[in-house]
Amino acid sequence: MGNGTKHDSNIPLHVGAQTNWQFIATKGRHVMALKQDNTLWGFGANFNGEIGNNNATDNLTVPVKVVCTSLGLDDMDTKSHFIVYPNPVGDVLHLNGTNGFAADKLLVMDMSGKTVIQKSGSTKQVDTYKLQPGMYLLELYSNGSVFRIKFIKR
Repeated sequence: MGNGTKHDSNIPLHVGAQTNWQFIATKGRHVMALKQDNTLWGFGANFNGEIGNNNATDNLTVPVKVVCTSLGLDDMDTKSHFIVYPNPVGDVLHLNGTNGFAADKLLVMDMSGKTVIQKSGSTKQVDTYKLQPGMYLLELYSNGSVFRIKFIKR
């Protein structure tokens, strides 16, 4: 998949000449990949539009860019009230409130919107070691407000 042919392979193959792939995820017979510039690319089986490029082309033998619309989340407000690190994260995500802000409750959701972690009470860290690699949305509840920030699990 992604190497310009329709031949199966049981060993990893280099995808194109590019070396700036950040994350790769597979499902069935298609692949989604995130480049270091945060653009999303897909290749492989696309019989039912799995790639998300607005068509159902048989097999995409080379990566195609998938145009993603914004979720409408503004991280600027979050960044002025919370410091969340490291991002990308390994096993523990740290939360530091600024200017008296503290997280009273938090949710971690995968990109499908499913809640995968929920914590109540004052917290300064989230154990992320059980999360699969990928992108997640962290919702922090503090002083009657909701703050959102995206993070990546390595």
